[in-house]
Amino acid sequence: GGHGHFCLVASSEYPGTRFELLDQAVAVTEALRRGWAADAHGEDFPKAAEWLGCAYDVVSMFHYLEHTTDPLAELDAADRVLLPGGHLIVEVPAPDCRPASWFGWAWGPWMQPQHLHLLPLDTLVDQLERRGFEVVHADRRAPRQPWDASWASFQLITRLVPGPNAPWTVPRSRAHRMARLAGLAAGAPLMAAALLVDHLVIAPLVRWDPRLSNVFWVVARKPGPSAA
Repeated sequence: GGHGHFCLVASSEYPGTRFELLDQAVAVTEALRRGWAADAHGEDFPKAAEWLGCAYDVVSMFHYLEHTTDPLAELDAADRVLLPGGHLIVEVPAPDCRPASWFGWAWGPWMQPQHLHLLPLDTLVDQLERRGFEVVHADRRAPRQPWDASWASFQLITRLVPGPNAPWTVPRSRAHRMARLAGLAAGAPLMAAALLVDHLVIAPLVRWDPRLSNVFWVVARKPGPSAA
């Protein structure tokens, strides 16, 4: 849920809809204070689902599932709170995409330790169907974010010239900090070239090969008659 920006923007498109958000960060209270959400829940979703009840038409998880300790429990929680005929929307990085294989450890969305679990599209669809959901839409092309090569180049440069205050190292000297700045400057052409690759090479090819996309989304429907 973050600070509630999604709720704020979506409410302008769907003014008759009640938007609630969930996040363990304190930002949810600020979203509620600003009136950006009708309600805010600052706790773990599976735990909140025990008392939220079966009351929601839609549950959206945009770049959320990969941060959770038990993504399957999150899907169970969504099933628990959705009304019959309700929809679950999930958008996550695609660990089964081609750039993840090409760039290996340097592929940005591995992003440990923030990303704890990355489910391939087929696995997510399988787990949803096991819970009785009907997958009505899955898309790799549209949600793609154009930063695979550029993020990988940044990962490489920062590994060659690590930061001055990494928590697992002794404090760096002034000379090291100056050398790092020089290293980052020297790596700028590589990052610029990688950015061009992202926008001028990979992006046009995604329309022909959706496995080039680093993100996918899935829309799944809970069985039963819609409340509408």
